[in-house]
Amino acid sequence: MPRKKVPTRKNDTVDVMNHDGSRIINLNKLQEHLQVISRHAATCQSCADNTLSGNEPIVLVGVKDHQGLCSILTSRCASCHEEFQFATSSRVQGLSGGQYWECNLAAVWGQMATGGGHAPLTESMAVLGLPSLTKKAFMAIEKRIGDWWRTLLNESMKQAGEEEKAIALSKDSRYDIPRITVIVDGGWSKRAHKHSYNAKSGVGIIIGKETGKILFMGVRNKYCAVCHNTSGGTIPEHTCFLNWDQSSSAMETDIIVEGFCQSETQHGLHYAEFIGDGDSSVHPTLVRKVPYGTLIKKVECANHAVKCFCGTLESLVLDKPSYKGRGKLTEAMRKRLTKSACCAIIMRSQELNKVEAVKKLQRDLVNIPLHCFGCHSKCSPDLCKTAQKNQQQTQEQQEQQQQQLPPTNMGAMANNTVEDGTNDTIHNITSGLNDVITTQAQAWADATDNEGLDDTRSNFTTNLCESWMHIRTKFDGGKQINRSQSGSWGGRCAGAGLRCNEGAGWGPSMWKTAVCTEPSDVFKLAAANAVKRTDNDRKRKASADAKLQRKKARYSTTSVDTA
Repeated sequence: MPRKKVPTRKNDTVDVMNHDGSRIINLNKLQEHLQVISRHAATCQSCADNTLSGNEPIVLVGVKDHQGLCSILTSRCASCHEEFQFATSSRVQGLSGGQYWECNLAAVWGQMATGGGHAPLTESMAVLGLPSLTKKAFMAIEKRIGDWWRTLLNESMKQAGEEEKAIALSKDSRYDIPRITVIVDGGWSKRAHKHSYNAKSGVGIIIGKETGKILFMGVRNKYCAVCHNTSGGTIPEHTCFLNWDQSSSAMETDIIVEGFCQSETQHGLHYAEFIGDGDSSVHPTLVRKVPYGTLIKKVECANHAVKCFCGTLESLVLDKPSYKGRGKLTEAMRKRLTKSACCAIIMRSQELNKVEAVKKLQRDLVNIPLHCFGCHSKCSPDLCKTAQKNQQQTQEQQEQQQQQLPPTNMGAMANNTVEDGTNDTIHNITSGLNDVITTQAQAWADATDNEGLDDTRSNFTTNLCESWMHIRTKFDGGKQINRSQSGSWGGRCAGAGLRCNEGAGWGPSMWKTAVCTEPSDVFKLAAANAVKRTDNDRKRKASADAKLQRKKARYSTTSVDTA
């Protein structure tokens, strides 16, 4: 780096490094340095004379060293040549001990919380003219923060379990060990796209239905970079994250079973009911392996039931090309069939008589193909407007016949009545759909048949778990980068768990606990703004207008494609 000559009072010179780039400086550390050089300028007569001569009394010699984003700057008195050094960041000590530069911790923390890594941090800092961390230093800090987040998440899950237990006891105190309902789901570190189930890492979570907080989280890893890259000889001492040697698809079941087995010792609870997706292997495994497995009841997620039906329709069109084309199973018709199924589940879930509601739901689901193709003779009036209108006209006709009066609008009634018969092509399609729906009718009915749950509405979903999966993608970068090689993915999952349990303003409080220092005012303000945005979104979605818009979108019928 080029240097320049700075004149002094005695006409000698001091080599000074040209100031290039930028540095991140803690204002408190800067104030301390200013106090030191100010005291020197006040006591050094040569420095005072040099100032009166119009020369620079104190000059910045350069950077003695830099450790990541922290730099050790050196300044020198131009007269007596006394040197002063100061670090641009303060030292902090985390939960596990050790000394870290605060700016380095903050940089890695921010990257982990936003899905970034070493490469984007280095590039961003380079544009700003800032020296960055080496990859080795970044990974070491990332591992340490991941350990802190796991520790904090364990404490948070323990508190969530106490909240669930208190709610369960207030509702029903008949059992020695309170029984609660949980929501379960699993995710993986890469997208499967329905054909590639070979992710190196997987995560499973159990969320309490009442609190909406995570009670258990488990991570499975099939790969450890250190073990894999050690070719022969002794494997060096390291933290090994390899804890799974079976198929990736089996990770979810194993994690959920582990969480159920630990429910009594970890929280003093029994997970008597769980809301899950269509994975058929979870419930039998829980019944077989969990000590209280015979008490466990599964509640089918309504969203996954409809999603399964949608996927079946897609497969049906691929397997039978004759179903394609105008007036058949077009994309618009498939959407209409799916929406009709969703509406049937929602409507029947609101009925109080669950036994009768299940029977009605099965009839509605079997009748969906006829309804969507225009045959409304078997439709329920509370679900189909055409059937409701026909029913009203029939009642009016009967009343008129009893009064021996001529019908007032027989032409309109005839026009609104749909013929029971359909043409051969549509008849074949509806027959094929009925075969599909009949095999799934009982599973769909399970999405509504939740008599054991103490709730007036039984249209339960795994939306809370799906919401957490969405939060997790913010931490791992949307599954675009392989973070399964050194435990990075597990640490980021723990951070997403803290975000779920502690809310949008989780950052400052977790920083204070983990790093043992007070977070900056800017950090607190950003967290407060995040909480405000979340609250505003929640209020907006709870407004009457927003609910009406969602209801219209849910019950709107997609017009059949005639092209």
